[in-house]
Amino acid sequence: MIDKQTKKKLRDIRKEIKKLKKNQRRMEFRPCKNDAELRKKERDLSVLRERISSLENAQDRCVLDSGGICHGG
Repeated sequence: MIDKQTKKKLRDIRKEIKKLKKNQRRMEFRPCKNDAELRKKERDLSVLRERISSLENAQDRCVLDSGGICHGG
């Protein structure tokens, strides 16, 4: 069973992941006028992907550490 503190932590992580993914989708569809903008966009997307990945790993660790099984999310 997942305790109250762990549930809150998981909820906060899920909110952050959702916000970052929405930001990532917006950024992917933003047009670029030149190569410099394209390079900056790619760097920014790379940073977002790394942040999302680290949060997803933290979420998995949180579920495994609590011994609970998380459905949905």
